Amino acid sequence: MRCPNALLMSVCVGTEALVVPATPRRVFLFDVMDTIVADPFFQGMHLDVFGFATLEGLYAAQDAQVYLDFEAGRIDEETFCARYFDEAERTRRARAGLPTSVDADSVKSYLRKNCRFVDDGDGVMRENAFGMQTLLRELAMRVQGAELHAMSNYGPWWRIFEEELQLSHLLEWSFISCETGLRKPAPEAFQHALHSLGMDADPSAVIFVDDSKANCDAAAALGIDAIHFRGCATELRSAFIARGFKELRV
Repeated sequence: MRCPNALLMSVCVGTEALVVPATPRRVFLFDVMDTIVADPFFQGMHLDVFGFATLEGLYAAQDAQVYLDFEAGRIDEETFCARYFDEAERTRRARAGLPTSVDADSVKSYLRKNCRFVDDGDGVMRENAFGMQTLLRELAMRVQGAELHAMSNYGPWWRIFEEELQLSHLLEWSFISCETGLRKPAPEAFQHALHSLGMDADPSAVIFVDDSKANCDAAAALGIDAIHFRGCATELRSAFIARGFKELRV
């Protein structure tokens, strides 16, 4: 017996075939940094690794395009570190007898030592103390048909977070900009994800979660159900429940 539509499948019982609903696909795309993982870059790296008193000072000394190229996979780690500072800052550092490039090992060590799940690990008891790790685990285990994918703007150092936090136990590292060559909020980044997942025809069935409003707006413009994450796992859980995922009630 042929299934009349994609949401039905036939099951043989004795000599008869019964048509029963198949489990619908429930596709989730998650940003990683400051959505699932608290970004170590904003935890004092500007001072501890780069030697700048303020984050604004570090930003002013960066070559912004080099960072974008690294995230998009257009340059390797060695090139990124050599060109991290803009020309004026490299000249200033050379005259002062300071290194003109970034020490990759120091950066990676800092990322490794300071990575943690959002809302986990700080010892503070509060309403959202369960954190993102718990929410993702429950989403994967309780919601039938759930497919969880990472969609992150990041360079090859994303593997540090996998090694330390084992995020692959919770989701798939499906769309990382250094591997796809596509960065959010470019429409092509979302279109690539939809096409890869076979969701081109039904983008509204995909839920996208990101702490960047610009990324959420870009996803929503393509018909994706976008949720702007504001740092609270409890609020995100409520947003999922409001969308019909009653399995996440606690």
